[in-house]
Amino acid sequence: MTFSEIIDKVVNWLVTEGVKLVIAIIVLLLSFKVINFISKKIEKKLKVSKKIDETIRHVILSTFKKVSKFLAFICFLGYVGIETSSIAATITSLGIGVGLALKGFLSNIAGGVIILLMHPFKIGDYVEINDIEGTVEEIKMFYTYVFTVDNKEIIIPNGKIVENHIINYSSKKDRRLDLTFYISYNNDIDMVKKAIITSIKNSKKYKDRPSPFINIKEYKDNCIEMILKVWCDNEVYWDLYYYLQEEVKKQFDIYDIKVPYNKIEISINK
Repeated sequence: MTFSEIIDKVVNWLVTEGVKLVIAIIVLLLSFKVINFISKKIEKKLKVSKKIDETIRHVILSTFKKVSKFLAFICFLGYVGIETSSIAATITSLGIGVGLALKGFLSNIAGGVIILLMHPFKIGDYVEINDIEGTVEEIKMFYTYVFTVDNKEIIIPNGKIVENHIINYSSKKDRRLDLTFYISYNNDIDMVKKAIITSIKNSKKYKDRPSPFINIKEYKDNCIEMILKVWCDNEVYWDLYYYLQEEVKKQFDIYDIKVPYNKIEISINK
């Protein structure tokens, strides 16, 4: 092939396929600019709405931009004459493989979306998730951060959260405190109730309605099991819990109420 023939082929390609390629690149760049422009408009609209969480807003925008630009690039390849069916098949098989490999990862994303949309709990709530108790410190797309009462940070995958039961102790304003006390059979039941009622009234942190409930729960082999049910505000639950544990013992001593405990009697024969 002579030099003039090479020049002729290059010129022919430039005036045919070359022009087509330039037009395709220009259209692709313009498409990206339009997608970015639309994304900014959507972002402004979403920011105005206070009902949409910031994390959800970020995910929507990111997904829209990536998917739109990917489709624009596929159209660009098809326009310049590159076969896209094989690319689509490769992407599909690759997507299946990646999806199986990232099953847990995708599960955490889905769990994060469900938590943000359904609001089973919020930051600051005291929850129990799969036998883990603590205060919710932060909710992210993949993990939820919970701090226990002894200030340990527990990071729970969101996929595990939505698969298990969730107990939210902070969802209601009021909460019922249940306590159990064991007394000897020799005690007067009315005096026991009086001692417990006195302990409750001394706390000044309980609610009158519903009224505190005190009664015999069960007769054990060596003691009587008394149960106390008293309502209080959620934020003072633990204060009342620990106060009554101590105060009831003090009142039992005042009223000479005996509490059973295990003991061993030893007889020595001289």
